[in-house]
Amino acid sequence: MAIKTFTAGEVLTASNTNTYLANSGLVYVNQKTFSAASTVDCTSFFNSTYNNYKLVMYCSTASATAQIVETRLMVGATATSGTTSYKFYELGYTWAGGTDATAGIGGAYWFGFRSTDYFMGTMEIQSPYSPTYTTFQSSGNDSAQNVSSRGVHVLNTTYDGIQFKVGTGTLSGTVTCYGYRVG
Repeated sequence: MAIKTFTAGEVLTASNTNTYLANSGLVYVNQKTFSAASTVDCTSFFNSTYNNYKLVMYCSTASATAQIVETRLMVGATATSGTTSYKFYELGYTWAGGTDATAGIGGAYWFGFRSTDYFMGTMEIQSPYSPTYTTFQSSGNDSAQNVSSRGVHVLNTTYDGIQFKVGTGTLSGTVTCYGYRVG
């Protein structure tokens, strides 16, 4: 829909308000709250209404060591994995001791976050519900480091959820999903 420019003295009708103001921006889709879980299944997060999504997260982890938070897409209640179908690029993390970076890794999950005690961050996901490649970008931080990554899942499947999993320890927190409405 085209963007309308209103001029001085023009009447703003209910129809214009509904059409031009309500048809853009972020729209709440779903939220998952969890406690002491090693695996968090966020089902019914993606649908045909939106093509792009934003996930906002705050999670605490119960682990003595830094944990990779594995991220997998889901079809119904089943998390998908593949030997090399999840690709992530330009993974970088910084902390007081220096920086690290990895590029061009393919595996059974996306490396979306890393945590020693908690992490908060966002993840942008494009086309999870379309039968095309699904892409993502994430950024987040915990008390010791900042992590950012981006990647693609190279299977042409329709996904309606996302899973977060730690190798040891547990996650507690909230993940909220918003859809990008295009006006």
